[in-house]
Amino acid sequence: MKRFFLLIFLLIPLVAPRLSFSAEILNNSEVLIGIEREYSENLYIGAVKTLVEGDILEDLVVAGGEVKITGNISGDTFLLGGRIDFSGQVSGDLRIIGGDVLISGQIAGDVLVLGGEVKILSTAVIEKEILVIGGKVALENNTPAELKVIAGKVSINGELSGATEVTTQNLHFGKDSKIFGQFSYYAPQRFSQEEGATFLSETMFNEINTIRESSFLKRVLLKFVSFWYLLRFLTNLILAFLLIYMFKVFSQEVADLMERSFWKSIGVGLLALFLSPIIVIVALISLVALPIGFLFGLFMIFVMIIAPVLSGIFIGNFLKRRFKKDNALAVDFKGSAVGVIILTGLQFVPWIGGWVILLLFIASVGAILRQIRISVIE
Repeated sequence: MKRFFLLIFLLIPLVAPRLSFSAEILNNSEVLIGIEREYSENLYIGAVKTLVEGDILEDLVVAGGEVKITGNISGDTFLLGGRIDFSGQVSGDLRIIGGDVLISGQIAGDVLVLGGEVKILSTAVIEKEILVIGGKVALENNTPAELKVIAGKVSINGELSGATEVTTQNLHFGKDSKIFGQFSYYAPQRFSQEEGATFLSETMFNEINTIRESSFLKRVLLKFVSFWYLLRFLTNLILAFLLIYMFKVFSQEVADLMERSFWKSIGVGLLALFLSPIIVIVALISLVALPIGFLFGLFMIFVMIIAPVLSGIFIGNFLKRRFKKDNALAVDFKGSAVGVIILTGLQFVPWIGGWVILLLFIASVGAILRQIRISVIE
């Protein structure tokens, strides 16, 4: 049991940077951090309305309805909300998911934004790469580094010095636009421009009928999916190695539970996957139980991360026992690697492969939770 929680501790940095360090959680209908306040720990905020004016010396994570940041953050920043206004300073990366997003601050790291309407003002200083995905995107800042935008409508009214790639239905350049770097765009028609827009480098136009019919996007999606499969395969192999060599007893017990009572594990897994979102949502809505909901949700994420890996370990051990006709054989990395490879290959088998993977995943979740319960009782 102790080893399992040690595994969770080791996996935390894969999900949330530096979350394994000390942290403070604030939750209320409104959270105000004045300019005189300073937090030396990671800060997690859940509120309907949040205003951060003080200094955060580590990472900042905020989830809520309305979020406004004017302070200085020394680590990375993740903001999730309906309306987000960022005018502070970040020494690390900035990641935003929101309805309406306004950025006018200084960011030393990369910027990733997913939003309905996104606007980056001329006062914004972004030193590294920018990726924006949204419905309507307006860029007024000077961008020295690489910029990628995917949106329904894109408006540019600043200087672009780095390589830029835009995919949109409508592209417009304002009078203050200055294009110095390589610029390529994918759209149904050529861009429109106001008088005063300056182009000091070649712009490459790639005509598409609609974004949905774009062969370019299909190729990009194919490359992304291929990369994702490879990354997931390698990650599962690494996690299988950790589980086998550091948590072998736990891995063996989960694999044995899946083999002895597969359908019971599926039942427990289904129940857990159904109830978990309800528990987390109720906890977040209640505010009082927000820390519990946050921790429980994080715990279930960890379970779902290692569940596919334990499915591969189960497959490898099951096949090894059947081929060698010895039910006493223990899990090992060689067999687990074979199981992970088989599990990865099943993803490319139409229909049946998906169902097999899903059943194994649910059974693995159930077996993990059952084994934790057994360990706690004992």
